[in-house]
Amino acid sequence: MVLEHAKVTGFKEQWALRSTASRCRVVGVDLWVDGSMGEERMIAAARQGAGDTHLRLSAAMEPKTTDGDFSDYVRLRFVARRDDAHVTDEAISELLAGLSGKVSWSQLLKLEEFDGVPAFVPLPRL
Repeated sequence: MVLEHAKVTGFKEQWALRSTASRCRVVGVDLWVDGSMGEERMIAAARQGAGDTHLRLSAAMEPKTTDGDFSDYVRLRFVARRDDAHVTDEAISELLAGLSGKVSWSQLLKLEEFDGVPAFVPLPRL
């Protein structure tokens, strides 16, 4: 089921609802990593770390702080290699093990989909 926020925003935004969904699945993870090594080296290290795991690097974004400066952390998005796959905790652990020693991460967020509707914001693809 999809909730529309037209009353608040004045235009239709669609958000997936976990409570009414008949099918929920994890489709990837967002990982905040230390960006001090430089974008090219970090992306190469992330791709190498993902290697043959069930996840692949899909996007990278350097978030801005509230005062408009760039953060020291970069948000990397890893998604399932197969579109129909459910990402398990074991697959996430395998990814983190592969990234160990290559990038320093601080936060992880699972990306979920409810009834085929993404419950996360899209990022620009690499």
